[in-house]
Amino acid sequence: MDWEKQESRNILGWIRGTDPVLSEKIVVINTYYDAMSVVPARAPGAEMACGIVGMMKLAEYFSKYPPKHTLLFLASSAHHLGFRGICDFLSRHSRKEKHFAALMTEPLELPLFISLDLTSQTDEIGVWNSTRNFYYKRFFTPFGKSLVHYSEAIAERFDLDPADALIDGINPKGGMNWDMYIPGKILKTDGEVVLEAGTPALSLITVNDARFRVDTPLDKPEHVNFENLTGQVRLLAGVLDLGLNSEDFLPDYKLDPDDRMRGLQGFVRTFPRLSITPDRSRPGAVASLRMGNDKSIKGVRRVYYDIADENGEFYMPGIAERRVDVKAFYMDPESGEITYAPNHGRQARIYRGEFNMDWWISKRTRILFPCIATDFYDTVDPRYLTKLTSISVLGPGNTAPQEYGYAIGFGPEEPVGTIFTTPGERIKIVMREREIGVRYLLLNSKSAESVEVARGDGFQILQHGGAFIRSSFQAAKDMWTLNEARMRELAKYSIENQRMTNLHDQAKEHLDLAEEAMQDKKWDLFVKHTRAGMGLESRAYPDVKSTQNDVIRGVIFFMLLVIPCAFFVERLLFTFSDIRVQIGGFGVVFLVIWIVLAQVHPAFDLSNPFVILLAFVILALAIFVIAIVSGRFHDNIRQLRTEEVLLHDTDVGRISASVAAFQLGIANMKKRKMRTGLTFATLVLLTFTVLSFTSIKTTLDFHQLPLDDTEGKYPGLLIRSQFWGPLEDTAYDYARINFFDQGEIAPRSWYVTRDLKKTPIETPEKSTKVLGIVGLSVNEPAVTSIDTLLSHGRWFEEGEIACILPGKIAGLLKVEPEDVGKKSVRLFGKQLKVVGLIDAEKMRDLKDLDGEMLSPADFKLTDDEIISQMTQQESREKQGLEQPQLENMPFEHIDPDDVAIIPYKILREVGSPLQSVAIRLREGVNVEEQVKEYVSRLSVVVYAGIPGEDGKIQVSIYSSLGWGPLPGLANLFVPILVAALIVLNTMMGSVYERFREIGIYSAVGLAPVHIAFLFIAEACVYAVLGTVSGYLLGQGVIKILLWQELLQGLNVNYSALSTVISSALVMVVVLLSSIYPARQASMMAVPDVTRRWKLPDPEGDHWHFEFPFTVGGKDVFGLSVFLVDYFESHMGESMGAFYTDGARFGSVEAATGAGYTIDTTIWLAPYDLGVSQQVHFEAVPTGEHNIFAMTLTIDRLSGDVASWRRGNQGFMNALRKQFLIWRTVDPGNRAKYTEKGRELLSAPAAAVNA
Repeated sequence: MDWEKQESRNILGWIRGTDPVLSEKIVVINTYYDAMSVVPARAPGAEMACGIVGMMKLAEYFSKYPPKHTLLFLASSAHHLGFRGICDFLSRHSRKEKHFAALMTEPLELPLFISLDLTSQTDEIGVWNSTRNFYYKRFFTPFGKSLVHYSEAIAERFDLDPADALIDGINPKGGMNWDMYIPGKILKTDGEVVLEAGTPALSLITVNDARFRVDTPLDKPEHVNFENLTGQVRLLAGVLDLGLNSEDFLPDYKLDPDDRMRGLQGFVRTFPRLSITPDRSRPGAVASLRMGNDKSIKGVRRVYYDIADENGEFYMPGIAERRVDVKAFYMDPESGEITYAPNHGRQARIYRGEFNMDWWISKRTRILFPCIATDFYDTVDPRYLTKLTSISVLGPGNTAPQEYGYAIGFGPEEPVGTIFTTPGERIKIVMREREIGVRYLLLNSKSAESVEVARGDGFQILQHGGAFIRSSFQAAKDMWTLNEARMRELAKYSIENQRMTNLHDQAKEHLDLAEEAMQDKKWDLFVKHTRAGMGLESRAYPDVKSTQNDVIRGVIFFMLLVIPCAFFVERLLFTFSDIRVQIGGFGVVFLVIWIVLAQVHPAFDLSNPFVILLAFVILALAIFVIAIVSGRFHDNIRQLRTEEVLLHDTDVGRISASVAAFQLGIANMKKRKMRTGLTFATLVLLTFTVLSFTSIKTTLDFHQLPLDDTEGKYPGLLIRSQFWGPLEDTAYDYARINFFDQGEIAPRSWYVTRDLKKTPIETPEKSTKVLGIVGLSVNEPAVTSIDTLLSHGRWFEEGEIACILPGKIAGLLKVEPEDVGKKSVRLFGKQLKVVGLIDAEKMRDLKDLDGEMLSPADFKLTDDEIISQMTQQESREKQGLEQPQLENMPFEHIDPDDVAIIPYKILREVGSPLQSVAIRLREGVNVEEQVKEYVSRLSVVVYAGIPGEDGKIQVSIYSSLGWGPLPGLANLFVPILVAALIVLNTMMGSVYERFREIGIYSAVGLAPVHIAFLFIAEACVYAVLGTVSGYLLGQGVIKILLWQELLQGLNVNYSALSTVISSALVMVVVLLSSIYPARQASMMAVPDVTRRWKLPDPEGDHWHFEFPFTVGGKDVFGLSVFLVDYFESHMGESMGAFYTDGARFGSVEAATGAGYTIDTTIWLAPYDLGVSQQVHFEAVPTGEHNIFAMTLTIDRLSGDVASWRRGNQGFMNALRKQFLIWRTVDPGNRAKYTEKGRELLSAPAAAVNA
């Protein structure tokens, strides 16, 4: 078929109302008159024509009996092409948004729009308010009640049950909701579009009809049930006649919904030759815009199309979605091949097709380029069975071409794609899946002789209509070849990953079998082995890549240790005094170590050594710059705070003192060369030993969770979600291909809602409702022997339209045993012959491999939070973020007496998802081997029934997991213990040897912690130098052994994790061995002095003591004001050690002279204890040397005594810190405090300076 832009017409007909007042109110009755099919040239549309037939009959009736309201009959066209007909009607007559209202040619005031969507397979009809927005429900509720009331009034005349004559879908009864009346995918009506444009709309719809033949070439007149259609039209005529002649039919209040529809004006352009401006139009291009996840809903296409005019412009109205993706293609008029496609290259990147509809009429330009289209297939993640969505197109040099494009299938049902390239271009295709990484490669690899060759030359595209034949096989081969080349490169250095090798070898076996099957034209075996090989190799691919990256990461981590190592070497060997020479020496040492490492470590051959150096330098500089910026930021904030509120804080020199102690410790090591050298040699040997004995051995392990209380009914496996979520269709497809020659495969489907809404099922005599419907295949008896549970009749036959009922439902429908094979029931609008009755009691006892019934799970009895958590967990597993978790959570199931069983294919046509796949393996097949082989390449959790020696079938849950143990660690206990004792002995000897030295350090004011830091510094130097030197020694020995070919059959471990563990182990041993000596040294510094000031005991609720600080007369005034500010800064706070009600500064006269006082009320943390106190601070002269003593008086106001005493310890520590901080305040700020104090006391300067 050719793409053509044809004009279609909406047909309007008027019937003027008979009432002079009500005739001014126009009610629109609308339906569509076009048809659609998956084969557009064959669209009989018999069921689709029911709506227009019904409307014509209504028009005929109301022309004879005109109602009081004016009627506008609208037969719209292009309904199935994205509602184009109704959108055109609205744009001419009824838009609310001012931009579109100004463009209307004949505005109409439409208080109500009634849309018809009728079919004939049931005689039930319902009224719906065309939206799921609860806001509109209050307006439409009276309509639903009125129409139901009218139907009840006339039902008996038409031999209808008044209770069910018309379904009120606006206010459903019996716990139902509207979606339950429309089986399968949700119906889209013209009324929804009208409401989106701001006009109130109702929809009158045939319910409980799944519309099986709609949108197919089978929708022919012979399948129309004219009796049902006639009944619906008669009921509608009666109901509408009563409503349209009622003065109360339209409410007095007016609903004014927002007009939310948008329009898209697009431009299709190309780049002229030798131009950088895309200003050449491309007339005749077909623009497409997809709205929503579904391509089609009951025949209504959700992809909008338009053809660009002679100026390359197109327009799409009626867009309700906010996020859209517009594309455009030009097809050759003769061949139909796509010759121009959207350009995704750098030149057209700014003209992206995906955007938000932020304007009423959005404008978008799509840039096309001349191209050749090539198809590729099977774009399914071979491990997680999800469709791949991210694609990269590479040209020569493994960079994106200047011009290219692609289109990939949407949703799991479209695992295909098309690449658009310029003629003659060589391309490669890489597909990824978010965090999982690369899953699909098309490289055209010819050989694995080197990585460069294995990356392939790409495929040269020369003609239209091409395709990558056997895409998945080619992708598997290309991925295998690239992995083989990389593994050979790793093997040169004796680097091997056991799991990676096993998966790679298994994939090769399957690919060889696939090639053999292809030669023999055994296509089922070809697909089976191709998918198996692809699954295994795609799992090995990240292992190969990560092994290479792991080696490089190990070097980068090691280079981080080289920085302190180079610094320590310069301090120990050279000790330059000039800072410039120090930096030069540091750089030389660092460069020497880097050169040595580059000669012995394979990472520099696997990657560019300068790239490694550059990566390391960038990382080091980033950390350095962040540290500088962060330090400067904190300094500036502290300075601003000090300037604004005169509050001060300081480090009191601890960092600088620690650095000095560290330097001193290194200098002491240089004095004792023999001891330092021997200890260093010990640690070098320890590092070498640790590296020799530790390795990361990656294996493929199988998680198995036995279900001890479950005995399997059959040998085989059950594939299902752990929380009974829907499976991808590819899960059944892969199982069918993998096990078709080894057993029977039975897919299952359910039709059930989480809130257990009921589904009607009926015979001509009776009707009832079921809680759930199970879809089972003709193979089910071969798997579970379910046919033995039938009390009457037989199981389904292939292609049969039938059902099997439990006794309870059969009794309610009056289906007797003698009626089996004769009577039919109507379900989803389809007549299903009852071919069997099943014993519900026996079905309750039939348990699958998971120990649960075959009926649908009862989600209403399961905690929604648990289901949500399990859903998120499974979603993360599919994204590769987590390994599958084995957990058996049993679900309650709907009683088999409340379900109906129908063929699997029929239930899938309704729209129900795949729920599980059961496989019964034939006798002689090794079940455990097949299960492990299957889960080794797929990220699935399966229930496996494995026959035991006693003949019983043991059920276990299986999944596979790659993991890396650390063999050899147990052998390191003795050498680590010996090294730890050597370091401990060395450090203890150093402590006692330097007894007098420690005393001198203490005498000159070095704190005990800084003295301890002298020995910690020595330990750090030993740890870093020993680790770096031992690692270099180990890599050097390996290099020599490889050179001499003495490592045949042995694998070398260059793992980053191994490097980290080895280095961390050595350094932890050294540092832990130095803690006790360092503590002993700090205790020797102050053997008899109390290190912490202790508060005296209070006298009842009164506490009076002298604070352990004295202050000179010049500073006491400023210090007092400084403390006042400190207390006032804690006013109203609810955090920190305390808060106050402010502070009051005053003066006092004592016998020794004038002094100063501070009074405040303080509440102590934790505040829920209710501890408060009155604090009086007094600074009075001692009478000697102009020294002031500080006394503190505290009176408890509230809170218990124990909490009061305990809380004051933190308060005193905070107060003591302020005295220390005062010593760091500069003279300028001290003067400010003095000035502020004068203002507080309102005293002359002379009095203050006295």
